[in-house]
This record gives sequence, C-alpha cells and structure tokens, in this order.
Amino acid sequence: MRKMIAGMVLVSAMVGIAAVATTVALSLPTWAIVLSYPAVCSLTLLLTAALWSIRSRQSVHAHRALNPQG
Repeated sequence: MRKMIAGMVLVSAMVGIAAVATTVALSLPTWAIVLSYPAVCSLTLLLTAALWSIRSRQSVHAHRALNPQG
C-alpha cells in the first residue's frame, strides 16, 4: 500500500515538473509558473487516486462474481 501511494505521489510530481517546464518553455509569466506546479500536481494526484479506487472496486466485484459464496 505504501509503495502504491509513493508511486502516485512520484507520478504527480513528475507531471508537475513537466507542467513547469512547459510553462517556462512557453515564456509564461512567473505567477503562472508558480501556480502551475501545485495545481497540476493536485489534479494528477486526485485523478490517479480516483482511478486506483475505481479499479480496486471493480476487481472486488469481479472476484465476488467469479467466486459466489453460498
């Protein structure tokens, strides 16, 4: 579980760094560069957590469908 959370944080940081590099390459104002990192990291972390949650719920439902108890 801890490795998965660390992986999600690492992916979100890498996407944030890519967003900062893009804003620097496009010569956007400093305020846009400063705001892009936390905004993109937060959205990426939210999206990966939501996808992870959806996938884990689907696997539980599939497991229950394949192995009925009773």
